[in-house]
Amino acid sequence: MCPEPGEASTNSPNLAGTRTLPQTGGGVPARNELTIRSFQTPFAMESGCGALGTNADDYYDDAMAASSPRDLFASKGAEAIYDAVVSRLRSRVGTVVEDPKQTCVHLLTHKNGTAFAGIHPRKNAVMLTIRTQAPLKSPRVRKVEQVSRNRCHSDLVVSSIEEVDPELLGWLSTASTAVAKKSDLTS
Repeated sequence: MCPEPGEASTNSPNLAGTRTLPQTGGGVPARNELTIRSFQTPFAMESGCGALGTNADDYYDDAMAASSPRDLFASKGAEAIYDAVVSRLRSRVGTVVEDPKQTCVHLLTHKNGTAFAGIHPRKNAVMLTIRTQAPLKSPRVRKVEQVSRNRCHSDLVVSSIEEVDPELLGWLSTASTAVAKKSDLTS
């Protein structure tokens, strides 16, 4: 049961309202005076209760609740670009496993493998994050992050099917073979 606003609860850390305990005479606060302030998550405010996690499912975006990888991109108008990247890459390197996450799709060389690329939906485009051993040097690359000595993440935006060209597919196939070789060494 949730406390009413302005009412303190003795058995719940999620209190509604503000209450000061105890009061001393003369209007001077005692050193041991405790001011209790409420905190509520957006979920708790929606439900009218201070319980954490209440109605959390109501706050997930439709894109995050996609039932398939294509649905994630269809909601942003980028499924044709996503399909072009995946199908052209498969025709070039063979097996590509799609591992859907809440907000993106990771591309793997085999099931339970390491991701060599991530595809993130954008409005009428996709952002590709390619895992490489050295930074990609091209005006198409928006951002490069050196995450360890021999690993870089290069981000680029693909806004049309025509941009899924041999240069992009070459970067993806190089990343795929590098990850496949590394996983073969550790197996």
